[in-house]
Amino acid sequence: CCLGCCKVFGIGVTEQVVEARAYDDNRFARKLDNLFEADRHSLLTDISSKAVEVHEPDTGTADNDSTSVTFTGAYENRETGSVDIVLGFNKDHRPDCGQIVFGLNMTADGNVPVSFQLSDGNQTDDHTHVPDRDELRLLSEKEEFLYIADCKLCDTGNLPHIHINGGTFITLIPATGKEVKVFHDFIKNHEVQWADGPV
Repeated sequence: CCLGCCKVFGIGVTEQVVEARAYDDNRFARKLDNLFEADRHSLLTDISSKAVEVHEPDTGTADNDSTSVTFTGAYENRETGSVDIVLGFNKDHRPDCGQIVFGLNMTADGNVPVSFQLSDGNQTDDHTHVPDRDELRLLSEKEEFLYIADCKLCDTGNLPHIHINGGTFITLIPATGKEVKVFHDFIKNHEVQWADGPV
């Protein structure tokens, strides 16, 4: 966490002037080792909770997005239960590299991270939404938040799951969906009457 963030969130720090050249790759590696050994989940939870407390963003809406995190080199000593670094659809356009899938939920206003999820590198985005939203349900202890995600949410497994559990969502129909072609054909000769949806 940077010094500025610590001040915003009220975390006690001692200001210290350090020469830029002191931040070499060895120092950086040691700090990464320290972070690896730390209780990162509690650290992130504390920072997010403090941000929500201080800035009071709307926690009734969660914006979700996912990406691939690319790795090079060998990762042979995997811990039991950890995600697999494997080949998958690489969003960095590196199909030759292993990866994991990283999903993040943010508050709709204020962009405060609420929760994240890691998946195996060959996991497709459309299969990340059910466990991701279920985790949000447990975290928020409520059903009524609005879940917003890209067109990978528009799936016959995801949407019924949210609906059956009393939730609401906003997403896009994939461009390959038959409804999109029907709509495009319709607007060529018709005027669309738009209406506000329920709030």
